[in-house]
Amino acid sequence: MKYLEDSLSMLRKIHHCDAHPDVARSLNNVGLVHRQLGEYTIAMKYLEDSLSMLRKIHGSDAHPDVAMSLNNVGEVHSRLGKYTTASEYYKDNLSMLRKIHGNDAHPDVARSLNNIGSVYDSMGEYTTAMKYYKDNLSMLRKIHGSDAHPGVARSLNNIGSVYNSMGEHTMARKYYEDSLSIYREIHGNDAHPDVAKSLNNIGSVYDSMGEYTTAMKYYKDNLSMLRKIHGSDAHPDVAMSLNNVAEVHSRLGKYTTAMKYYKDDLSMLRKIHGSDAHPGVARSLNNVGLVHRQLGEYTTAMKYLEDSLSMLRKIHGSDAHPDVAMSLNNVAEVHSRLGKYTTASEYYKDNLSMLRKIHGNDAHPDVARSISNIGSVYDSMGEHTMARKYYEDTLSIYREIHGNDAHQDVARSLNNIGSVYNSMREYTMARKYYEDTLSIYREIHGNDAHQDVARSLNNIGSVYNSMREYTMARKYYEDSLSIYRDSWK
Repeated sequence: MKYLEDSLSMLRKIHHCDAHPDVARSLNNVGLVHRQLGEYTIAMKYLEDSLSMLRKIHGSDAHPDVAMSLNNVGEVHSRLGKYTTASEYYKDNLSMLRKIHGNDAHPDVARSLNNIGSVYDSMGEYTTAMKYYKDNLSMLRKIHGSDAHPGVARSLNNIGSVYNSMGEHTMARKYYEDSLSIYREIHGNDAHPDVAKSLNNIGSVYDSMGEYTTAMKYYKDNLSMLRKIHGSDAHPDVAMSLNNVAEVHSRLGKYTTAMKYYKDDLSMLRKIHGSDAHPGVARSLNNVGLVHRQLGEYTTAMKYLEDSLSMLRKIHGSDAHPDVAMSLNNVAEVHSRLGKYTTASEYYKDNLSMLRKIHGNDAHPDVARSISNIGSVYDSMGEHTMARKYYEDTLSIYREIHGNDAHQDVARSLNNIGSVYNSMREYTMARKYYEDTLSIYREIHGNDAHQDVARSLNNIGSVYNSMREYTMARKYYEDSLSIYRDSWK
């Protein structure tokens, strides 16, 4: 940085106030270093000054230096999370590059298409992101033909990522595997970060598909390769890999093993970040807390979850942020399990308040879950009228989200309302909601022997039992038992 700043100072003395390509290039270089250091506001100043000078020099002409400058400013806006502004600069960059290169397939045009795709990807506009990523891939294939090239592999990976975000896991896996194949052709048996990343991505798809044994294999291969690359150094990629292995162990119910990996992840992140408040450390504290919660070690869980919440509040201040909201929810749940329902209710309500700031009036699953959690606390306190109100509000949101589709969230909400009516001994109403629940579960699971269907049948049986209609109760209990037995085979 010192040498670049000295160079800039000297060039300004030589050229005085004149707009000169060398000064513009020097401004750009200083800006890029600030960007690499994560000093985005300072980077933006230098890069915008460079762009302004280049526009004075070249006027309205399409010039590669102006195009590159537009790209650089766009990238800083993207890193600052200003995706709409970033998109505008990237599109101006693409427009200029097309004027320069016409219809030719050119690496700079391909890069521009990729950058626009990445902004739409970050904004969650996956269909538009996919279009730009696929145009990028098409151009790169024209440029590189059948050669194994890192740019093609990255493009395949990006398309896979969008399919994964859209929940199209089979397609995601195909693109990730094609990407891995190219990287292996390039790097052979060498341990390389790109190969490691590909292994991780394939693991994440299997993880999302619930194929945890296969996911574990890819995650462990990823961890092994990263350890070859980084040795005993504390590195963020190794920490994330430890976290992923831990998560799969947790999903498989192997909590003791999960705890070991989570604590190794936490230890490494603390070596990297020291005493700084960092999102990765907060996430790791949260994960250790959740495993302690699963093990029924609520006091220890509370300590880790509160430490996570405290760190997230240092990072985000008074801003409404999804991570803080989730942390409030997790602390609330432990209070609820400890029977501290009033305290749990306060945390759940803070969670709901924050989620409403984030999502406004939109019908969102996180808001629905938060309302349901408050209902569950009132239910546990025996305040059934209040519980029912919150459960009904939850159902209303889920129906707005899912329409007439048979969905588990709608079924669970109906079940919760039925449970409240059952507790209030309003058995006719309870049976109605339980039957509606059963109807949805049967639509979801068809003829499969599924425990959701069995539980639903059992609940209807319990209502008939409470109404002293024992013949009907026995029928539903027997049907429930039969499905449970089939599901265990």
